[in-house]
Amino acid sequence: MPVLPAEPTTHPLDLFDAGCSARVGSREWWVLRTKPRQEKAVAREHLSRSVPFFLPTTKKTRLRRGEERSSFVPLFPGYLFGFATNDERYEINRTGRVASFVHVSDQATIWEELRNLHELIERGLDVHPVLHIKEGNRVTIRSGPLKGITGVVQRTAGKCRFVVHIDFLQTGAAVEIDEPDLELISEN
Repeated sequence: MPVLPAEPTTHPLDLFDAGCSARVGSREWWVLRTKPRQEKAVAREHLSRSVPFFLPTTKKTRLRRGEERSSFVPLFPGYLFGFATNDERYEINRTGRVASFVHVSDQATIWEELRNLHELIERGLDVHPVLHIKEGNRVTIRSGPLKGITGVVQRTAGKCRFVVHIDFLQTGAAVEIDEPDLELISEN
């Protein structure tokens, strides 16, 4: 199966050009926490309403039935960055796809950070999320065939391992896992 074309991840395309500023009228950056697997649908809503947004994505390739398949997935699952007025946020919220809006108090900093991230992606680099999961943190697997299993992170030779402890036997079992599949439960 061919790779589906990437959907727009930035609107307008020149959103992060050097001439733009952190505030335009009453628009501000908001972090939208979406309902599960609704990031692209919320981005499409922004696009259809001409509301500026940024949905950083990365290309993910998987082997399925001996065939390589690629797709573009959100770099930060469950999140999208919207540059909207209060009225525009109200309309986007009416779609039922947004769980919450998080206000960003430092607009200049988020603008610069998003511009830097956009530049990494635009240059075609292989960008991956970096989570603040340290060795020993309790995590749960949030996607894939192991979804819902809880364990602890262990790092060995630069690889992330997911460990399920059997305290009674004072032992455990581990599998290598991609960090983006993990969700932090608590920090030690």
